[in-house]
Amino acid sequence: MRILIATSSDYRAFHGQAIFTKNLAEGLARHGHEVRVVAASRRGAHYEAVLNGVVVIALRSIRFKWLNPNAITALFTDNAL
Repeated sequence: MRILIATSSDYRAFHGQAIFTKNLAEGLARHGHEVRVVAASRRGAHYEAVLNGVVVIALRSIRFKWLNPNAITALFTDNAL
């Protein structure tokens, strides 16, 4: 099965939402599913990577460090994907 998971946080962040998303995506990939995760980029720039069988598509984003170290929001532009 082909599965797309979209999240508003960085895929590698260390908080409940990110950990749940990572465990779900990697568990589904281990069972033979094709999994892609669309997330905000902690780097700020768009990138794609394969992590433990999961294709991570990180969208260009802005960090709000003054608010919270994990506060990130993706920028929706025409060339985001």
